[in-house]
Amino acid sequence: MSRAPSAFGRSATWHVWTPFFAMLLHSLTVDALEKRLDRFIRELAVSDLLHTGDILDAGCNDGTDAKALAKMFKPRTVLAMDPLKTNVDIAKTVAATQANMQVLWGGLGAVDGLSSYGVSIDTAPRARRQLGKYPQYQARQTDETKRVNFSVYALDTLFVARKLAFAHWDVEGYESDVLRGARTTVLRDQPLFTVETYPAQTRAYTELLRLIAAFEYVPFAIRESCGFMFVPDGSDSAWMIRPTDRGWDAKDEANMWHSKLWHRDSNCVNLVCAPRARLLREPRLVRLLSHHAHNLTAITDQSASTP
Repeated sequence: MSRAPSAFGRSATWHVWTPFFAMLLHSLTVDALEKRLDRFIRELAVSDLLHTGDILDAGCNDGTDAKALAKMFKPRTVLAMDPLKTNVDIAKTVAATQANMQVLWGGLGAVDGLSSYGVSIDTAPRARRQLGKYPQYQARQTDETKRVNFSVYALDTLFVARKLAFAHWDVEGYESDVLRGARTTVLRDQPLFTVETYPAQTRAYTELLRLIAAFEYVPFAIRESCGFMFVPDGSDSAWMIRPTDRGWDAKDEANMWHSKLWHRDSNCVNLVCAPRARLLREPRLVRLLSHHAHNLTAITDQSASTP
């Protein structure tokens, strides 16, 4: 859940900022850029639609959003985790004043294990302080000889003795790996979860939808872009654009799913995923999801193999 001003320049259709200006604004505000996702989570937090259990924020970066989740879902415990040591150190400071927030250094994967990254990533600017499976991350993760090791956990390992009610996974290409390592927990606890993904990464996106369907879950796409949208130019000086705060309409949806802009590799969408069985018996959950998201059921209504 990225952050940016909510009332900056509402008259134009798109706003274009340099990365420096965008990151400066990011550091000066706590208003949510992903407004629909933020509103959905806030409404979910005050409802009685969640099962018993904890909240998970995987890929928590500096812990700012995890702390917001801890406040929303109090007294539930929020587990925030990130593979980068610098991010975790900052998140622990953020969590110091939030009693129901826990911070874990590590990543999520299909199985327990170890991984590593080049040490320079820990000192990179916040916008580039991420790990991921996509090509734009791989060179930065593998080129250096000086490494930082971190643990990788299957979600089933972390939740073997605790229940999961809601999760947000921002794992930059490892979404399918996370689901493979979460099978027991997801089938047992039937949590709601959100996941950031890239429709332009066709193979990975298709595989993610297949796994979601195999778990008998239905994906809903939040009707907005994730964070900043980048127009790539092959360098770190690519320009950022963001949608305005005007209302969503059918034209926006058509542009979102079909325009060349949306299908750039650098643009992403949040999926909210819910158990199909719960949707069949809980109309209030369907109404909440449908208010903020586009149902992708037609894409996933197909025979699914066991993940």
